[in-house]
Amino acid sequence: MEDLRVLVVDDDEEVRKLCGRVLEIGAYTVRQAATGEEAIEILRKGGFNVAVIDLMMPGMGGLA
Repeated sequence: MEDLRVLVVDDDEEVRKLCGRVLEIGAYTVRQAATGEEAIEILRKGGFNVAVIDLMMPGMGGLA
């Protein structure tokens, strides 16, 4: 089975960690970022099947 990788991006630490835990229970490999800028740095390295992104964050929001 393919290793399914998910990036979770949210400025709210509790929400980010909860989403990460739920996805890990579902057998996904999860990486987390607290800001849009941090997410971009992680994404530049590639290797994600999907990203779950908060739309409303300080600085760079999810739509950016």
